[in-house]
Amino acid sequence: MDELSTPIEVFIAYSHQDEKLREELLKHLSTLRRGGVISEWHDRRIAAGREWEGQIDEHLNRAGVILLLVSSDFLASDYCYDKEMERALERHRAGDARVVPIILRACDWQSGPLGNLMALPTDGKPVTSWPDRDEAFADVARGIRESVSEWSQASRRSQGRTSSLTGESSPATTQTGSVSHISSTISPNEPGVVAQFQVVFSTHKVLNANIDTITVLFDKDIGIPTSASKESVVISADKLTGGGAPNQPFNPNLDLSYRLVPNGEGAAEYTMTVPSMDKIAGGISNIAAGAGVTISFLTRAGFTVPTEATVPDTRKSPYSIKVKTSEEPDYVANVDGQEFRVPLVLSLDKLASTANKALTVFGKGFKGGTSATIWLDTDQDGVRDSNEADL
Repeated sequence: MDELSTPIEVFIAYSHQDEKLREELLKHLSTLRRGGVISEWHDRRIAAGREWEGQIDEHLNRAGVILLLVSSDFLASDYCYDKEMERALERHRAGDARVVPIILRACDWQSGPLGNLMALPTDGKPVTSWPDRDEAFADVARGIRESVSEWSQASRRSQGRTSSLTGESSPATTQTGSVSHISSTISPNEPGVVAQFQVVFSTHKVLNANIDTITVLFDKDIGIPTSASKESVVISADKLTGGGAPNQPFNPNLDLSYRLVPNGEGAAEYTMTVPSMDKIAGGISNIAAGAGVTISFLTRAGFTVPTEATVPDTRKSPYSIKVKTSEEPDYVANVDGQEFRVPLVLSLDKLASTANKALTVFGKGFKGGTSATIWLDTDQDGVRDSNEADL
């Protein structure tokens, strides 16, 4: 979202029986509101003396993102279900708005028209069933932030297509994607150990603080924890807008979410909201277009190096780390031809200097079942000669 762009209007449909839960949700959306990302509206905003149904229709038909606060009372309400929800889904299907169901209390919402939508909190687990309700609403807020970001990007792309069809000019760009030059450093790079994964990429578009997101997709062969603390991730960039200091490691301590990729056979992704890169309280500094961005998943995040190759010859067994941003939601991997491979380690417990002594060989990184030939390299040239005996 551009710094001067208008906040996305968010319409909230709910049953008055759930008013206290709506109020709790609004508290968790305060960061988005204060940052100028959203302006939320609900029927309690109707001024005295105004015609209430006309006001609801006006905002329902104008909002970019529509939140449906779902409960048994919401589903039982003729106005919520037949009026607000039906109109919201109509706009959603037409591509004029983004509908996000938020499951407040347990109810049979999956069997109706909402069952085809991705609901919040994660996995549609009702807010009131979470042990910590603040944690549930924080999860909802992260999901809403992502939905608002995606809607903002989709709207801008749609406006760009409209401009080209009507002959209006649009800013020229030399890049069709937002991410390139992906590389990674893993330390220590030893099979099966917990390590720091440092991912580096270039962004060709501005990544705006508190709205845009960066997602890193880790291959299934990497040991991926299902949760990583916010303190275990550090980000820096060499070009910024505003008052931030380039190349200064910054702990976002913001939104960091894990998702197991459907049908990804174990691949998983971590998504973070771009933080303001200005350490001064209240300062806003975005990642500039053309910046080199470094994200470090520190050792305490708990990521482990793959333990074995997928085929015996690791030269044909790379694993991948991919990156995408909300500015260009297609993954990009290793565009420079770099590939991350399982390291091979072969070691002896000791060198037997006399005959009839046991010799133990340790191998790490090799595919299970890989065979190896060990011989006595008498001339120490690293080549197995015909006159050198196998051990």
